[in-house]
Amino acid sequence: MCAQEIASCVNGFPKAKVWDRNLWAALSEGTIGRAEQMNAQGIASCVGGFSRATVQERALWKALAQGAIRESAQMNAQGIVICVNGFSKIRVTDHVLWAHLVLGFV
Repeated sequence: MCAQEIASCVNGFPKAKVWDRNLWAALSEGTIGRAEQMNAQGIASCVGGFSRATVQERALWKALAQGAIRESAQMNAQGIVICVNGFSKIRVTDHVLWAHLVLGFV
């Protein structure tokens, strides 16, 4: 599965109320391995989806934070808002991440 396909699944499964623990573990592993390949929309989709599913894996959120920092300049306002909501729901406290998201919004 490519990075964008993973992002679509991560975004869609919580909306369909799919909560299988093994599925989320597999999606988390796939996302960690492919976060560097995701564009701004893919990162925002993953942040939104994983936060709705309340996945609490530290390595996942670190990979997504790094992707959001890298792609923040390319994010539109909706993507930034999704990231801000998702990262705050999971209580990510990376100051560099927040600085990039704020600067991307300005």
